[in-house]
Amino acid sequence: YQVGIASGRGIEELLTLKDVWGLKEPFDIIIGMNGEQLFDQIHHRRYDFYMLQPAWIKEILDLLRPFHLNPYMIKGKTLVCLREDEEIKKSSKRNRTSIHVVKEESEFYAQPCPKIMFKIGEDQIDEVMDYANRHKKSPYSVFKTQPIMLEFTDKRTNKIHALSVFSQENGLPLTAIMAFGDMTNDNEMLRQVGYGVAMANAA
Repeated sequence: YQVGIASGRGIEELLTLKDVWGLKEPFDIIIGMNGEQLFDQIHHRRYDFYMLQPAWIKEILDLLRPFHLNPYMIKGKTLVCLREDEEIKKSSKRNRTSIHVVKEESEFYAQPCPKIMFKIGEDQIDEVMDYANRHKKSPYSVFKTQPIMLEFTDKRTNKIHALSVFSQENGLPLTAIMAFGDMTNDNEMLRQVGYGVAMANAA
């Protein structure tokens, strides 16, 4: 059997964290950035799927400006942010990334990126998510991946799309796959595999 991980973290982070977590064997499959990235360890192939376009990223930043948030994104092993606050420091330490504070906001939308994220208090996150959904113009999705984390990705991005590519490339039907998840961004994957399991601590 094959074992893999599907995460909101990027492939580079997950390869580092595997050792931190004490996992001895390599993953057969890594799905990163909620399905935007796929690494098929069996065939040593990497796939990058749908990216947020620069104009969309600028729209997101403009849209959420009234909330005075701290946007950030992951580029390889670097956390790129507007300012270095306590949440950014904790995230960087937890995920073993370096921190880069942008000199100009335009750095965020200089090129396409898998996703952009915001840490928001639990008392405000639903309000911000509702506001973004009501006012957005471009084809991206807005969703929570933690009680205090809001993420924006291309609306076509999801873990089941990446898993389906792996399934087809390896002659492994989705019905033969068991997947575990804990947040709503796992729902499509849990519904379409043979065995979808919600964790006891799931949202």
